[in-house]
Amino acid sequence: MSEFLKPSRNGHAVTYLCGHSLGLQPTGAQAYVQTELDRWASLAVEGHFVGEDPWMTFHESLAGPMGYIVGARPEQVSIQNTLSVNIHLMLASFYRPAGKRVKVLMEAPAFPSDQYAVETHLKVRGQVPERDIIEVAHDPANYLLGTDRILDLINRHQDELALVFLGGVQYISGEVLDMAAITRACRERGIACGWDLAHAVGNVDLQLEAWDPDFAVWCCYKYLNGGPGTLGGLFMPTRNQGPEVPRLAGWWGYKKETRFKMRKGFDPVPTADGWALSNPPVLAMAPLKASLPMFEAAGMPQLRQKSRQLVQRARKGLSAQGGWQVFTPDAAESGNMLTLYRPNARPAFDALMERNIVGDWREPGIIRVAFCPLYNTDADVDTLLAALAEA
Repeated sequence: MSEFLKPSRNGHAVTYLCGHSLGLQPTGAQAYVQTELDRWASLAVEGHFVGEDPWMTFHESLAGPMGYIVGARPEQVSIQNTLSVNIHLMLASFYRPAGKRVKVLMEAPAFPSDQYAVETHLKVRGQVPERDIIEVAHDPANYLLGTDRILDLINRHQDELALVFLGGVQYISGEVLDMAAITRACRERGIACGWDLAHAVGNVDLQLEAWDPDFAVWCCYKYLNGGPGTLGGLFMPTRNQGPEVPRLAGWWGYKKETRFKMRKGFDPVPTADGWALSNPPVLAMAPLKASLPMFEAAGMPQLRQKSRQLVQRARKGLSAQGGWQVFTPDAAESGNMLTLYRPNARPAFDALMERNIVGDWREPGIIRVAFCPLYNTDADVDTLLAALAEA
C-alpha cells in the first residue's frame, strides 16, 4: 500500500474498493509527471528528440510492461488514443460487411463505450444498428451471459456475422468470458473477433498472442492505475500489422524513420503503433511509467493468487452473513470485482459511504466492490464485511 496514495474523505482515510472504476495514484506518478514538466521547461521543442526518454518515442518504453500484462510481445501493443477512439479505429479496420455477413454480435447491455461506438459506426457505414447488431442478453436473474450461449449464437449466425465484439470481463457482473474459446470459434468460421478489455486488463489472466483475436482494446485508468482519463491501449496480432490492412491513419502511425519528411501516401509503422494517430500527450502518459512496471515486478500469477484470496475471503464472509446475492461467478470465471445485490440496497450503499468505504452503485440494487491486489488487503475486506453486517 505504501506504493500508492490513499485517498481521504472528510479528513479521514477511506477503504478504497473502487479500482474497477479508477485506480489509486502510484506514489511515483507525480515525480514522473514533474520530470516531463521540467524537460518541457528546459528543452521546449527539443524534448521530442533529446534526453533519456525523448517524447517522440516516449510511448515505446511502455510497450514491454504493457505486453507482459496482456500476454503479448511489445510490438503487438500500443498505448495511444483513448478507448472509444481505439474502438472506432478497430471497427474501421475489421468491420468489413460483405454479402450476407454484415452483422455484429455484442452483449446487451454493453458498456456505453462499446454500445455507442458500434451503433454510430454502423450508421456511418450505411448499416442499420437495429437490424445489424445481434445482442446477447444478460440473464435478468443474475446479469450473466455464459460462454456457451455466446458460442451457440456464433454457430447459429455464422453466415451473417462480420464481427464478434465483446467485453472480456462484464462490467456489471464481473463475469469473465472464455476468450480463448470464443476467439477460436470465430477464427474457425472466418469471423473477425475483437475484445474490449477495459475491465480485464491488469485484473485477469490474458494471453492475447496465444489467443490471437483480430484486435483488442482497453483503457489504462482502472486496474492499471494510470490516472483519470489517461490513454488507452490496443493489441494487434502480427498477422494484421501489414500495410494492406485498411485503417484510419494519423501522423504518429507513419513510419518514424521518414515521418518528418511529410510525404504523401501513408507508410505505417510495422507494429501495433501503425494505428497511432497524434503524438501522444506525454503528461497524461507519464503516470503509467510508475504503474505498469509494478505488475511485472509483482508477477501476474502472484497478483491473481492474492486477488482470488481476497475475493474468497469476501465471499465467505458474505455467505456467513446472508442477505446478499453475489452475481459474480466463482473461480476462473471471475476477477477482482464482486457484484452484490439485494432489493432496496441503496441505504446500505449510503451507509458504506458514510463509513468512508468507497465502492460504486448501479441500479437496481447493485453494489460493486473490487479487491485490487496491488493495494487492497485482508483488512479492507474485513472492514467491508463489518460495515455490511450493520447496514
